[in-house]
Amino acid sequence: KERSLRLGPSLGPQADEMWMYTKALCKVKLEQCRAPVGFEEDGTRASAEGRNALGLNTVLSYLMKNWRRGEAAKDLGEYPAEAAECAAMVGRVAAALSPIVEHLHDDAVPVGDGRALSKLALDSFEEAVEISKSRKGTDDNEARGAAKASLRLALYCDELLKSPDDSKSSDLGLEPSLVRHALLALAGGASGVPRARHLIPRVLALVRGGSSAVAAEFAKFAPDVPPWLFVEWVPQMLSSLEVPGAGGDALVPCLEALASSYPSAVHPDFHLSRAHFTNVGLDRSERLPRRLYS
Repeated sequence: KERSLRLGPSLGPQADEMWMYTKALCKVKLEQCRAPVGFEEDGTRASAEGRNALGLNTVLSYLMKNWRRGEAAKDLGEYPAEAAECAAMVGRVAAALSPIVEHLHDDAVPVGDGRALSKLALDSFEEAVEISKSRKGTDDNEARGAAKASLRLALYCDELLKSPDDSKSSDLGLEPSLVRHALLALAGGASGVPRARHLIPRVLALVRGGSSAVAAEFAKFAPDVPPWLFVEWVPQMLSSLEVPGAGGDALVPCLEALASSYPSAVHPDFHLSRAHFTNVGLDRSERLPRRLYS
């Protein structure tokens, strides 16, 4: 007799039904966190943090106990699509619980504190990316799945970087990870998703900061991104040529590719910027005129 937690269509409908139920339960709890709450007798909004924290903590405990450990985890390894879904769901629930876990009632046992939950979310999103990448082939759905997983990770890195609580994001290497996975998402077919394109100025701002690790990620993955996605950000990229550091150097190949493919889009901003360049910007943009007029 097959175990009830096993996955895969070859093992009958029970496994699919159980995983579908688990996903539905998680999605309901996540949506409840976004739903407006009622009002108190004095007309003020009722606090929902305690209720939401308890619901998310219960679901996350269930996921970790029944789907991330033991026999079920072994079975998931045989079905990468479900394994990627499970890892992503753990990440989503942990990410939602992290900022409100302190509102848990005293009698509830938290899966972890805010920092531990943020780390769990990051690790789970990264696992979903790796599983999705291992499945990526000629199938368009698999490619989109990998791009979606990278986008989810990039968005969460951005969320943590914007958080006022530095204790949750320190020493996690968020900036290089954001740049890497935003570019992977755009290269993998997520360019049609507005949230993915909206990360481009964020990526360019991080590159401008001059971190060598961020610049290395941009230099490695930007060539795979369709150049037209950067066209509207040419002025920002040109201004970064004036900033000393690895970031400005990393942008040069991307700008040269844009000058070759879309010279009319680069020409006006380049000549306007070049008039104000110092030697730093002039040296970096030395080959741009030849690309524009070739």
